Amino acid sequence: MKCRYSPGSSIELTWEEEKLKIYSNKEKLKLNVSLIKEYDVLQQKINDESLVGDYVDVIGMDRISLLLFEGCYNWICGKQCKFCDLHPKKVSEKICKPTLNNLYKYDSVDEWWNSQKDQFFKNTNLALDKLLKNTNLKHKHLFIMAGNLTSCRTVWRFLIEFVYNLTKKFNLQDFDTIVNVCPHDSIESLKTLKKLGIKQVQYNLEIANKELFTTTCPGKINYEIFVNKLYEAVSIFGKGNVRSNFVLGLQDFSELLNECNKFAENGIVTDYSVFQPKENTPYSNLKAPEMRDVINFTNELVKIYLNNGTNHPLAFISILWNDTRMNASLENIMKRLKVPFMDKIFEKNIQFSKYGRSGVIVLTKSKKIAKELEKAGWNCYLKDETYRLNPPTLNLVDVVDIEKSLQYQNLIFNHALYKYIQILNKKKVLNEYFLKVIETHKIFF
Repeated sequence: MKCRYSPGSSIELTWEEEKLKIYSNKEKLKLNVSLIKEYDVLQQKINDESLVGDYVDVIGMDRISLLLFEGCYNWICGKQCKFCDLHPKKVSEKICKPTLNNLYKYDSVDEWWNSQKDQFFKNTNLALDKLLKNTNLKHKHLFIMAGNLTSCRTVWRFLIEFVYNLTKKFNLQDFDTIVNVCPHDSIESLKTLKKLGIKQVQYNLEIANKELFTTTCPGKINYEIFVNKLYEAVSIFGKGNVRSNFVLGLQDFSELLNECNKFAENGIVTDYSVFQPKENTPYSNLKAPEMRDVINFTNELVKIYLNNGTNHPLAFISILWNDTRMNASLENIMKRLKVPFMDKIFEKNIQFSKYGRSGVIVLTKSKKIAKELEKAGWNCYLKDETYRLNPPTLNLVDVVDIEKSLQYQNLIFNHALYKYIQILNKKKVLNEYFLKVIETHKIFF
């Protein structure tokens, strides 16, 4: 994850004995800290003026981020969200993407956009192509984000132009694509975006209370209209493919959970960012929520999704991909469950391993490998001279995204999985061997 320094934080990061250590109120936390090295390709040139990293970014290990433009118009008109400190003037004037910092030089937003888009589109395609050719990103999450302009209609018009340009060079079906944007202007815009290959949309409501929303986010559209737009998006993209983020700590936790439950019943996935007071904002004097309250909220949120048809043990990974990432390793769990061919499953740049949203499979043309996996309990299928092997069900490796759980090493993932196992145990659907392995190896705690 990326961290920003906060002078008022109770968390302290230090370098001791050639290792990073984390302290909270001078007490050492039992957390492993490691740094993800930035891809060298991001510093490579695409022309005399621009670098790859000017147009694309990699967050974590597999999330490719594209930004439609820098800045939010709500700051210009004095209607910015009161917890936000992303003022467009904080962005360097020397920027390669379209930026609201130079909007004043043009007579209209359209003139501003048209003057920059052709070069922007060209360089974005060059940068993304160079990134993909020079990295081993296997399971690619493409995240496209846009701020606010004078109207949502304008944002969506520019967004569709941008996505359409991407399709000229890339097949967006090869990615898990999500667009984080203001609510759509029309159903037709939604349909167009889906036809272009976008799989999910995210409209960040931030606050699930009409009155508080109005005062906290004065630049956003009417609350009821915003919520209705989320429901409309579900009708096009389907349940589980529409998201909304909330700022955890600005409203009553119980109230927010009730609203999250309503959204879940209507197929909307809710995630959250933990509120942190930012300097020079109206909410700079408010306190961040306590960690124990965050954890309790998360546990209740997981229950909501279990109760609303999402019975996948790792469903919350897709719910909480924004912020809360600590501790457990899925690879470690699989090793302790003695999943065969671990070295092959997690080996990089191999030809026969594939990571999918339905779990781990092994694809191989080797009869020897297929037979050995079959002996270990894997289910084997043959198609076009290629063996397809699914892991034993008792090993519990049917995961949302294996590489994501490896990279995030999530404490809450660990806890949520443990809770789910408890639920399964009460239903008496786990065999004795599985329970014995869990107890023997102390997998969860």
